[in-house]
Amino acid sequence: MKRAHILLIAILMVTSNFVNVRAQNGSNGQSFVMDTLGYNISFRLSDGTEILQIQSMLRVIYVYQHHQPTISQHTLTGFFGFYYGKTAIGRSILREVKVTRFEFRPQWHDSVGIFHDADLVEPLVSIEETIPDGYLAGGQLLMDDNAVSRYLPDFGGKFVFDNLVFVLEDGREITVTNDTMEIVIEKSINRLSAENAEVVHGENLTYSADYNAVTFSLQASAPAVVLVDFILAIVIISSIGALFVSVVARRKGVDVPRILHRFGVFRRSANNGS
Repeated sequence: MKRAHILLIAILMVTSNFVNVRAQNGSNGQSFVMDTLGYNISFRLSDGTEILQIQSMLRVIYVYQHHQPTISQHTLTGFFGFYYGKTAIGRSILREVKVTRFEFRPQWHDSVGIFHDADLVEPLVSIEETIPDGYLAGGQLLMDDNAVSRYLPDFGGKFVFDNLVFVLEDGREITVTNDTMEIVIEKSINRLSAENAEVVHGENLTYSADYNAVTFSLQASAPAVVLVDFILAIVIISSIGALFVSVVARRKGVDVPRILHRFGVFRRSANNGS
């Protein structure tokens, strides 16, 4: 999943134009990244094979300008990446991810302590019907347009899944939830790490959750393509290794077939002697 980290970092670099905000009078305002919160959601089969990983990154930015006009506000930027699990040679384990609705709804206390409930806030991202492999989504919202301080007490939100179903490469379907499942995350502004996530659902799901990730274990076996591609990977690596040894030996003038032949004769002689 390293490419997921690279893509999210690239997006954050592209959006770095928030660092210098130009005001209406042409002077430069200032902005500060007050805090960030990264969170991963992983779905795995009973043997540990990962079939989907969702990576998210939230960033709270404080924008300030002293006069003409005076600006003091907080904004929230979020990015979300969806990545199917892959076999040893890079083939997808999933055929499709079906969902009636996926949303991320932010929630926070603003600079004067007013709570903004996720159920009353517009979603930062919203996806319906299907989630393709490698899909990236993002959004931004104004958290506080008249902040009395650059600090917020806390921020976070909830991931919302309605009727989540995985279709494996072999056509089998895994129903994660027939109802609504929510994963709630929260981070206090003065703490190094977030709180442990809270999973709210009506299904009998097995999972483990902490401050930066939640992992679900699904009661299903991996499709045959996982084992087939693992064997193919071993064969390919072995073949490449044998070819490399042969090329190096030839360049150094070593007759590999002759050595192997002598080794075979020696083994036969040893066996006959015993």
